Amino acid sequence: MKKNLRILLLLLYTLLVNAGIAGENKDYDTGINQKEHEEDISNIPEKKLIFKDFVKKIYPNPVKNDMTIVFNKKYASKKHLVNIKFLNILGNNVKSSCKVVLNGKVTINDINLKEGMYFLKINDKLNFDIAKVLIQKD
Repeated sequence: MKKNLRILLLLLYTLLVNAGIAGENKDYDTGINQKEHEEDISNIPEKKLIFKDFVKKIYPNPVKNDMTIVFNKKYASKKHLVNIKFLNILGNNVKSSCKVVLNGKVTINDINLKEGMYFLKINDKLNFDIAKVLIQKD
C-alpha cells in the first residue's frame, strides 16, 4: 500500500510540475558518472533514484500498438538499460519491460493493453521519470 501511495504522490507531483504549479531544481547533478551496465535494474529501491528530466519525448501519443521513448541528450549518449513500467491510474503495475537504449531512444512493440490512460515509470540505475500516455485502439 505504501508503494502505491508513493507512486501516486510522484504522479501528482509530475502533473503539478508539468502544469507549472510546482518546480524542481533541474540543474541538480549527482556527481556520479553513470557507467555502462548490463544488469537488471528492475529491483532498485525507489529512494535511491533521482527524479530528473530523463525523458524528452514519447510518440505517438495516443499510442495504438507501438511507441518510442526519446531520452534527453545527457542520458542518451551511452548504451544502457532502462526499466519501463506501465501503471494504471490507480498506480498498479500492469506491464513491465527492460530495454536497451540505443541512439537515445527505445521502441516498445506490441503494447497490448486495454484502452485508457497509463503512466509510464521509466528508470535506469540513477534516474527516473514519469510520463502520461493514452492507449487507443482502432
